[in-house]
Amino acid sequence: MMQSFFVAARSHSWLLRGMTPHSVQQIYFYGTDRPNYWVDISSVIERQLAALHLHASQTQGFEDEFIRKRAIQAGAQYKYAYAEAFHRYMMA
Repeated sequence: MMQSFFVAARSHSWLLRGMTPHSVQQIYFYGTDRPNYWVDISSVIERQLAALHLHASQTQGFEDEFIRKRAIQAGAQYKYAYAEAFHRYMMA
């Protein structure tokens, strides 16, 4: 997956659209079995569920209860009501 980031970065078509270069310092991978970074989403869980409902064709089978349980489990270690877990990769 990391190779795809670097391939996209080498493309200069973004310069033609007026974008300027920047350096990425961190990459966050979601759905990892090796999380090392957690984000408290307690204040936005309802908004997140509402947004997911707008993409019903892409989220079939993901009931609110499943998403809540996953967020509760992710937050338990850090005493967050709801959290999302990521693997954070720091660029050298």
